[in-house]
Amino acid sequence: MAFLLRIYSLFLTVFESLARLLSLLLPSLQSQLSERKLDSAMWQRFESWHASHSKLVFCYCSSAGELEQALPLLRRLAKQFDFFVVITLFSESGMRFARTQKLEFAYFKAPYDRFSVWQRLFQLLQPDLVVLVRHEFWPCFLYHARRYSKRTILIDAVASRHLQAQWFACRLRRWLLGFFDAIFVVDRQDLAFHRDILAISEQRLCVAGDTKFDRVMERRIERQDQAEIVVKHLRCLWPEARRMIIGSAWPDDIRLVVAGLKSQSAFVNWRLIIAPHDLSQDMLEWIKAYLVEAGLEFTLWSHLGQNDRSSQAEVLLVDTLGLLAEFYASCELAFVGGALHHRVHNVLEPACHGLEIGFGPRYQTSPEACWLVEKELVQVIADQSSFESWFRQHQGRPEPIRHQRLLAEMKHLTGAADRICASLEPVPSQEINMTRH
Repeated sequence: MAFLLRIYSLFLTVFESLARLLSLLLPSLQSQLSERKLDSAMWQRFESWHASHSKLVFCYCSSAGELEQALPLLRRLAKQFDFFVVITLFSESGMRFARTQKLEFAYFKAPYDRFSVWQRLFQLLQPDLVVLVRHEFWPCFLYHARRYSKRTILIDAVASRHLQAQWFACRLRRWLLGFFDAIFVVDRQDLAFHRDILAISEQRLCVAGDTKFDRVMERRIERQDQAEIVVKHLRCLWPEARRMIIGSAWPDDIRLVVAGLKSQSAFVNWRLIIAPHDLSQDMLEWIKAYLVEAGLEFTLWSHLGQNDRSSQAEVLLVDTLGLLAEFYASCELAFVGGALHHRVHNVLEPACHGLEIGFGPRYQTSPEACWLVEKELVQVIADQSSFESWFRQHQGRPEPIRHQRLLAEMKHLTGAADRICASLEPVPSQEINMTRH
């Protein structure tokens, strides 16, 4: 196996060289390629982490989403078992997120999946526990994690139904999952898939739930102070009005919601917040031009209080990154963008605040959206007529809307991180079993 992985590693080296040449023509690639080479200073940091901490957990996350899923478990491991936490992130967006969130754990950008690099790194760190999230399957990383760590686990594992019709892909996934000591799946259906389709021993499978629910509920509490600041500003801007938000908005979402609200004369009592998914200058300029064409007064979040006409605005355009959750917390109705043209964005952020939620028909790629639809906790909105029908159900209510059944379901689905943590007894300090392959 080691020989085959070295051949695979050689192909990756050739690929990286070609990618660096291509980045001369496509500067957007440069940020993805930067920081992947581990310099001498980085190796010294690895040595110091191992030397100064008796227990260490090493986590591989692809991007910001996987990091968020891992955090509830990692924080419990650090608090309950006194683990020193090291995180490696594959994407540049994940690195930016870690920096902006001022992550309390050690982290660095993942090198490419080379045999010799991961061998040296694992020999230095010798982690007690290695954690991977959902679909992170890097062969060289997993091979050395299995050899040099005391335990390797996969969390939030879900079924990949498309593998059933792909013999080679199914065999490859089965081989990669063989590197894990334990696989924590989300529900019983996911367990059945891993057991029956991928032939994973049930002794290595455990139904734990999804740490994504833990994280979204924890983040709601963590960011309560910021949410209250947003609410205070909005009450000053619109003292009497009720508020609706288009979260992660794209042009199709904005056109549908604005047309629907205008047809209902909703702007008499309601105000609209637009939080674009794409905060580029081109997108912001398009939204401004569209609102002018629609005859709607608007103001920018960054300009709030700087313009005497701000209070006359019917629409607030959020032109600042990182505040979507806080704006969800400040509203009653939420239309989650993306599902009119491609796929729905994060539905759990508005759900954790108990909002009445609507989104377009292209939601099938999101397990959380499918769950909400199945439970009849949201409204699927395909066109302006269905939007108007949904909005009419809520606009007449005199009191702020909070979906109590949705809140109860969200709270019921938390606890995955606690269940995983409870099953991970502190790893004994015996010598690493170098014969595990």
